[in-house]
Amino acid sequence: MAFVVLEDMVSRVEVVIFPRTFAECSHILEKDDPVVILGKVQLGDRGAKIIAEKVDSLAQAMIKYTKEIVIRIRAQQTHRQQLETIKEMFYHHHGTCPVRLTLHFDGRGEVDVEVLKDLKIKPSSEFYHQVEQTLGYEALSIEMKEVEIMNHNNRGGRNYNHQAVN
Repeated sequence: MAFVVLEDMVSRVEVVIFPRTFAECSHILEKDDPVVILGKVQLGDRGAKIIAEKVDSLAQAMIKYTKEIVIRIRAQQTHRQQLETIKEMFYHHHGTCPVRLTLHFDGRGEVDVEVLKDLKIKPSSEFYHQVEQTLGYEALSIEMKEVEIMNHNNRGGRNYNHQAVN
């Protein structure tokens, strides 16, 4: 069993990791890399704490929980070479996650561009940064999968609300 503190730029919260979960994630917690914790929020006398059900590295979580990547391309600011470069990135970061392209025309609307079904990617920070560096603006949005928490710690008695926390 472990107790850790999860913090971001705004706040911090205690995380309780029971033995079974800790056995699965201890190697991740040894590093000082960003993590994603899936768990249940428990409100108590001393505030909220998270009962961890799953702990993944950020890289693992991006692959596991990303449902779809949407790249919104500003038609007036994008040229053919940039699109060719992005296409090459698809091949370099090939994976199982679908990608949707949306062409945005200032003041005239948007149109979705059908992407070949085999042009799927492996979500990663590297891919996101490369796309935005190539286009010169924030162009990505990520649609996440619905996640359900399975209670396998056998703590008995208590039933907490299911919430995904990252």
